[in-house]
Amino acid sequence: MRLPRPIQEALCIHFRFVVAYNLQDTYLNKVALSGEVVRPNDEEIKIHLGLEYWYAKLIAFRIGFKNGYTLESYTAGIGLNITGYQIDMGFGTMGVLGNVSKLSFTSRF
Repeated sequence: MRLPRPIQEALCIHFRFVVAYNLQDTYLNKVALSGEVVRPNDEEIKIHLGLEYWYAKLIAFRIGFKNGYTLESYTAGIGLNITGYQIDMGFGTMGVLGNVSKLSFTSRF
């Protein structure tokens, strides 16, 4: 009896380069700019850019752009931070699939 040959598959390796910079950081306003370059070994390079604005460490507004994807491109979101609890909601476009929403809840203790 012969055993089947094992399947040879390459490991999925992602290389990432991330940079973030606070454009303004005062008591009432915080503006942050971020960028990320992702290079999976089995796909093309993907680029992510984002801008986040916090007012009084209470409410956040976010916009973003993704390049290198077949469906995703533009994103936007809002966040609310109240006494250690944070709720974030994001919106994005997914091409032919339409718009998508993402919701997260964070607790800091």
